[in-house]
Amino acid sequence: ANHSEIATRTNKQLLVCDRGLLDQAAYFGGGVREFLERYKVSDVNEIIGRYSMVIHLASVALLGESAYQQASSAQERVEDTVEQVREAEQKTLEAWSLHPNKIIIEPSQNFDKKYEKVAKIVSNQLKQGDLV
Repeated sequence: ANHSEIATRTNKQLLVCDRGLLDQAAYFGGGVREFLERYKVSDVNEIIGRYSMVIHLASVALLGESAYQQASSAQERVEDTVEQVREAEQKTLEAWSLHPNKIIIEPSQNFDKKYEKVAKIVSNQLKQGDLV
């Protein structure tokens, strides 16, 4: 059983994914088009429709190289340079550009504040019954 089936069976209201399927399109030279062709998906809306909301946590790399180096010193990344991180960031935003319920959390070196923003957004959406 996949995670959404388990969530449904156990009566959970929310399934949170650290990454969305379209995030991978940022690492294809041809972007979303190439990604869809590779995985034989005829319509990007088939993927977009799986997600009630997309919350994009903008990379600290957008704040500059020193901020990025400080924040990512203990993390492994696919990208080698800040420029590559910024490029992947832009391609990820482009991949999700058609999602009707997308929220971007601006870059910050204070991850706790970013977390608080995300928690507040999700809490508000749950209270309104907008996330199922």
